Amino acid sequence: MILIICYLLISGFPAIYGEIYSSFNVTDDINHYFAKGGKLNITGSREHELQLLKGESLGETKHAIVWKGLYNRNTNIAIKIFWNEELLNEEIKIYHALNATEDLNIESRGIPKVYYYGPFLEKYHAIAITLFDGTLRDRFKLQNGHLSDFSILLIFKQAVQTLEFIQSMQVVHNDIKPENIFLRDSNVFIGDFGIATFKGAQNYRCTPTFASSSFHMKENARYPIDDLESLVFTMWNIGNVPMDPSGEYEGYALCRSYTEGTTESRLLRKCEYFKNKDVRKAFELICLGQFLCSRKVPDYVKIIKILTKAIEKVSEKSGQVQFEWLSKGGQTSLWKKAFSRATKNEKTKN
Repeated sequence: MILIICYLLISGFPAIYGEIYSSFNVTDDINHYFAKGGKLNITGSREHELQLLKGESLGETKHAIVWKGLYNRNTNIAIKIFWNEELLNEEIKIYHALNATEDLNIESRGIPKVYYYGPFLEKYHAIAITLFDGTLRDRFKLQNGHLSDFSILLIFKQAVQTLEFIQSMQVVHNDIKPENIFLRDSNVFIGDFGIATFKGAQNYRCTPTFASSSFHMKENARYPIDDLESLVFTMWNIGNVPMDPSGEYEGYALCRSYTEGTTESRLLRKCEYFKNKDVRKAFELICLGQFLCSRKVPDYVKIIKILTKAIEKVSEKSGQVQFEWLSKGGQTSLWKKAFSRATKNEKTKN
C-alpha cells in the first residue's frame, strides 16, 4: 500500500480510464508506434492527422512529454502529450480564451497556435502547437550564459507586448520564467499555460524562483502585475544579476523590502548590475515606475516606450540590429542541433 501511495504522489495522480499512466507508459507506447512503422493515424481524426518524428523528443515536464511531429503531413509542430485529461483541459481552456485555436495570426501576438487538441494514441491526450527553436533557457545555455544588452532588451520588449495581449484577454499566466519563454528566429513567444487563470480565477501554483512578491506574501489574488514581476526576475536571471547573498527568492526579497521600507534602494541595487547605462536606466524606470505603487495592471504603453528608446540607443552605439546568434550563419533549431549531435555520437559508437 505504501508503495502504491508513493507512486501516485510521484506521478501526480494521473488516473485515466481506471488505469494509471506516466511518462514511462507514454514513451513505451511511442516506441510501439515507431515499431509499427510510425505512420498510423494517432488522433482518430481524418481532419487532424498527427505524425510523430522518430528520435525527435523535445523534452518532458512533470505532467507531459513534448515531441516533434507533423500536422497533416506538411507542418512541423510540437506535440504536448498528457496522460491526465484534466490537465490538458485546463491548458486548452486558456488557449481558447486567447483565441489560439481559431486566430490564424495568433503567432503575431507572441502566442503559440493550436493546430489540434484531443485524443492521442487511444489512451492519452495531446495539444499540437507551434514548433519553436527552443526556450530562452536553452538559448542562454547555448550562448554560454551571456546575452548581449540588445538581445536582453529586445526579448524583454517582445515579452511585455505579449503580456499586454494576454492581459487584454483577461488571462494571467502565473508562471513566467526562462523555460516558458520561447524563441523562433527573431520572434519571442510565451507558452505553457498549464497554471494560467482566466477572468479573475486564482491558481496558487507557480515556480517559487520567479514567483511575484504577492505569492510570497501569501496574498489571495494574482494580477497582471505579478506576471510583470516574474518577467523582470527572468530578465535579471538571464542578465546575470545575482540573487541576494541570503539566497532568498527574488519575490520573497521584494516582499520583505516592502515591509522594511527598502524597496526603492533594493530595486536600484539590482539594476546596478547592468553595466550599460541605457539598459540600467530602462530597468530602473520600469522597476521604480511599476513596483513602487499599488497598481494591479502594468502601464504597458509606458514600459514599451522605455524599452523601445533603450533598444534604439544600444543599437546605435553597438551597431547590433538583431539577436547575435542570427548573425552567425543563420538560425539552427536548438532542439534539432542537440538531436543532430546525439545522432552523430550514436553513429560514431556504431
